[in-house]
Amino acid sequence: MIEFISQPWHWAVSGLMITFTMFLLIFMGQKFGVSSSFRAMCSAVGGGKTCSYLDYNWKSHGWLLWFVAGSILGGAIAVDYFASPLPVQISQATLNDLSALGVGAPAVALLPTDVFNFENLKTG
Repeated sequence: MIEFISQPWHWAVSGLMITFTMFLLIFMGQKFGVSSSFRAMCSAVGGGKTCSYLDYNWKSHGWLLWFVAGSILGGAIAVDYFASPLPVQISQATLNDLSALGVGAPAVALLPTDVFNFENLKTG
């Protein structure tokens, strides 16, 4: 089963699942998204005492908090158990384009560290 799950899947599979989830939530009259869970979290810890926007029944959105917790747990499981030790496979044309921009190929991570690093946060 793990071999089946860890194989590359066509992008349309995730698109169909997201579409199905969105239509199901719209049909049920619910909001979807991690940002919507921030309101529930703030309300749960007492934010409604200082802000009227946060003064609502956060328990009606408890499923959204479970969704966020499951997303975090699922991400941790994916990184620990399904991550490939092989380098990222990138076409030669993309590597040439990155090289022309002065960006090295990403080694293991999906993001090139030449661009995405803490030193670049200091630049404008």
